[in-house]
Amino acid sequence: MKSLLVLAIASIFAFTNASAQDAKPPKKVFAWVKSTMTEIGISAEAQAKIEAFKKENEQEQKALKESEEYKNATEEEKKKKMGALLGKRQKTIYEMLTKEQQSKVDEMREKIKKENEANGY
Repeated sequence: MKSLLVLAIASIFAFTNASAQDAKPPKKVFAWVKSTMTEIGISAEAQAKIEAFKKENEQEQKALKESEEYKNATEEEKKKKMGALLGKRQKTIYEMLTKEQQSKVDEMREKIKKENEANGY
């Protein structure tokens, strides 16, 4: 009986361990967070401007989500409208950077893209 219990526990452990190894790592995304901006070499002053713009953009997103037009839109239309705001955010922040910083962002995004492709995304 004791050996049967040990065998059952060992089987559960082996199955759980094998399942954990098969799981994909989470998909990575590029984000305009403090650690990323510091790594890129963005000054504290420029980071403050970016943060202010991000807050403004978040308010636009909130207003869009609360609008009747958005609430009555199809999922495809909602995705398109929100995508436009997020695209504006990415473009505006990118344009705030120096050419060198833009190159670093491009390299980081390319690295993330390759890692995601290697992980099946």
